[in-house]
Amino acid sequence: MEIPRMDSEKDKNIVFEEVLLISEDGKARFGQPFIKGAQLKAKVLDQTKGEKIRVATYKAKSRQRKVKGFRASLTKIKIEKIISP
Repeated sequence: MEIPRMDSEKDKNIVFEEVLLISEDGKARFGQPFIKGAQLKAKVLDQTKGEKIRVATYKAKSRQRKVKGFRASLTKIKIEKIISP
């Protein structure tokens, strides 16, 4: 799974304590806004960059052209365990 960049080293374990939704046996539990006592344990696999996005703008009849690029910084994680209360 890829998420926005986190300040964490490769092969480090992290814990998310703000869980919004848990699905068990086909039944979903929603938080108000978070589920109390729920945790998600994950492992950081890699720090990468996303795909390059090019944005081009121009104005007709004035020879004005501009090209910008963007690459999102991402963190790849592997979810190892979901702890529900």
